[in-house]
Amino acid sequence: TKTIAIVADLHGNVLGMGLSSGSNYHTVGLENAINAIKASSEQAISNANVSTIKSACFGLAGAGRISDHKILFPELENLTIANKILLKHDAYIALAGATICQPGVIIIAGTGSMAFGMNHLGKEERSNGWGYLLGDEGSAYYIGRKALSYACKAFDGRGKKTALLEAIIDHFALDDFNQIVKKVYSEKTSAQKIANLATIVSQQANQGDEIALDIMNDSAFELALSVKSVIKKLDMDNERVLVAIAGSVFKSGEILLKNFRQYINSDYPLAEIIYPSFKPVIGALLIIYNEIGIKLDKYILDNLRKGDALVEKGYNV
Repeated sequence: TKTIAIVADLHGNVLGMGLSSGSNYHTVGLENAINAIKASSEQAISNANVSTIKSACFGLAGAGRISDHKILFPELENLTIANKILLKHDAYIALAGATICQPGVIIIAGTGSMAFGMNHLGKEERSNGWGYLLGDEGSAYYIGRKALSYACKAFDGRGKKTALLEAIIDHFALDDFNQIVKKVYSEKTSAQKIANLATIVSQQANQGDEIALDIMNDSAFELALSVKSVIKKLDMDNERVLVAIAGSVFKSGEILLKNFRQYINSDYPLAEIIYPSFKPVIGALLIIYNEIGIKLDKYILDNLRKGDALVEKGYNV
């Protein structure tokens, strides 16, 4: 939904930041995507008050396949933003920021969900991320969609009673639950609006609602499945593996996180669940540092943490 660019020096100092609209060319179109990338990059360069960028790493949503690179790379080169450019996908830079370029797996669960990982040999694997119609199990949309389904069953008497029914009526300001059909279909309620129901499910789970607890547990199970499939494909079964968690779903409370951790550690006891060390855009910078051989000492990491705090404000704009 947004594109953030930063300019930094070789010592980890973030000198400038730029913010623009979304740049997933699959959803906004190629021209709009490139314009968004250009706008955020030029804003960051202007704010940094520099004239030359030696290296740039673009970590873009929708750039996860070879066919995407063939389309995007020439367009990025034509922007002449930097002397050298690298093109990665958004999960790649998210993992780099989360583990500070160490091998591991990241599970991202927001409106959608996907897991991505890399082992010591540089082998990459991913799981899920198929979109809300085909997959994204465990995501906020998945949770919201299940809440609507269980509310319908409760209303009909086909399922157990649940506080989610009244909570959804209140959330959408319905006079009667029958109006949910118009709300969802006629008004073309977006995936994001359905995903927003995940907050309600979390609240009701914390209050002990049985159905809400089942939904959160199921979400944890599905997210763990994605992670475990990546660990297995990377042949990291018998080693300590960092598993970074990111996205709004993991901010929903201890219930989901506790179940997720149990599902992971039951099969992979050496897996260590962590929160990301840095934002994805800092991850892109770390990739550049790694490419040009800069060693990350305490001084650089401390500077990066200051930059990460500045980026946090940009993410919340």
